[in-house]
Amino acid sequence: MRTVLLAAALAAGAMIAAPTAPASAQVIMTVNHATTGGMTPGACKSKARRVLDMAGVRYHDETASAIWGIQGEGSWQYMVVMYCLSTRDVVVFTAAGADRNQTQPLVDRMLDAWNRTQ
Repeated sequence: MRTVLLAAALAAGAMIAAPTAPASAQVIMTVNHATTGGMTPGACKSKARRVLDMAGVRYHDETASAIWGIQGEGSWQYMVVMYCLSTRDVVVFTAAGADRNQTQPLVDRMLDAWNRTQ
């Protein structure tokens, strides 16, 4: 079940990020995770909103289990998502965009902000 949820989340992130890149660009996705220490999904999402601010990423939207943010402007935007899984004690971080040299630092920055945010 966890693998199915993660695969669906990755596919959704790639589909959302793809239209923001130029037609000739590919979409690169970086993924990481952190344990949530037993916090509720609601508390996880609340912390995720604060993480966006701390990481300097603009809030975009949210779903029942995820907080979405955008980094960049114009055709070079990067989508970041923090998934607060209700079935596991984990938050999954993803970033998608045209350049791995951008997605990896975005995920690293989000993970660092998660570890520093109360």
